[in-house]
Amino acid sequence: MVWPLPCVRSWPTTMCSREVGRLLLGSLTVAALVGPAGHAAAPTSELRLVEAALAGSAGQARVAADDAAAAAAQALGRRPSNPVLDLRHEQANGPAGASTDVVGAAWTLGLGLPVLAEQQAADKREVAAWSAARARRIETICGVREATLEAWRAHAQASLASAAHGRLEGVAKTTAALSEVGELSQHEHARTALALAAHQAERDQATAAAHMAAARVEAWTGQPLAPGELVLLPLSPLPDEEETVSRAVSTAPRIAGLRAERAAVEAEQAAARRAALPELTVAGGGRWDALPDGSARTPGFEVGAALELPVFDRNQSERSALAARLAALDAALARERATVEAGVRAHWRTAATAPAAPPALDENALWQSAVDRTLAGEESLEALLGLARDLEAAAAAQLDAELRQRAAHLALSCALGAFPQPALQALLTAAPPEVSR
Repeated sequence: MVWPLPCVRSWPTTMCSREVGRLLLGSLTVAALVGPAGHAAAPTSELRLVEAALAGSAGQARVAADDAAAAAAQALGRRPSNPVLDLRHEQANGPAGASTDVVGAAWTLGLGLPVLAEQQAADKREVAAWSAARARRIETICGVREATLEAWRAHAQASLASAAHGRLEGVAKTTAALSEVGELSQHEHARTALALAAHQAERDQATAAAHMAAARVEAWTGQPLAPGELVLLPLSPLPDEEETVSRAVSTAPRIAGLRAERAAVEAEQAAARRAALPELTVAGGGRWDALPDGSARTPGFEVGAALELPVFDRNQSERSALAARLAALDAALARERATVEAGVRAHWRTAATAPAAPPALDENALWQSAVDRTLAGEESLEALLGLARDLEAAAAAQLDAELRQRAAHLALSCALGAFPQPALQALLTAAPPEVSR
């Protein structure tokens, strides 16, 4: 049904109801479009959120834990055996009994020099610990960025729902005013009120989702997230697919960590083989021999050596355990390579084939034109309500297209363990010098 809108002379003023409707719809539409901006806070940078998460109490606790793990890995290296101090008094019984006092020391040395191999293994374990720390740092950055992207989407969705609801409120108030003066039936006013009530639930749901997404970002950063606009990092051009896959297989954080752990186990194997070689114990010291009556104490010395014969224990259990561990790491490394390659290819192709956002529409012009045509009786109320839904759906399609592109680029960066944005990558390059060994 179209709206026939003659001038209403029964009102206190001689204002045409068409003008009343135009004023009501126009003012409410403008309020819906500019209202949220009036409450917007200063923009929040995605980079600042990542930095806040890394610098917060939880991030610093993880850094302290990583430092402790690296120190513990370095401390596991075998040290030279401790020297043994020998203090001895010998007293013979009987009339010819003499006495001897000895002060000496003994030290055991592995002929295979396992200490050197153990120190190399400790260095490699420290590198593996820092590789794991880097992987956890990347996980933190990716977690914050994923939560930030979801907060950006939820906030934008809530803004779209609020703007669409403002349009419906304008239509509802106009139909109420026209219904009161008999220019519109109660049925059409009830139809508009029904559409407004149905959309109220959608708007409330979008608002609640925005609050929940903001709370997740606050949990990462430890700081309240202002309701203003989130400024996301810009997207970078995609590199070549094969180059990206090759780089991922070489530098992905999980693969790098497994490689470092494998190198540490290989060094431990070398240490275990060296430890199976004989150990030589060298002892020596000074002695003082006295006559039976205790007189004429004569100084002297004694030296000795003992060689272990590895007949029964050749360190087989440790060597077998290390061989099994190395085989398990090889299997895990092969699985991780296949997983990373498949994931990177999928994320790259998703990002490369993500559809571009549809062209932006002049929503104000479209809506105002539809309002004018409806008030002039050229369009029906259902057509106006349908346009309100279409405008909201078109804006949501633009949002979804950008979201898919950003999500694919983010997933690709997290799979690579590297970020194309220099400021973000700089948060990963500050690594301890031990990593370079």
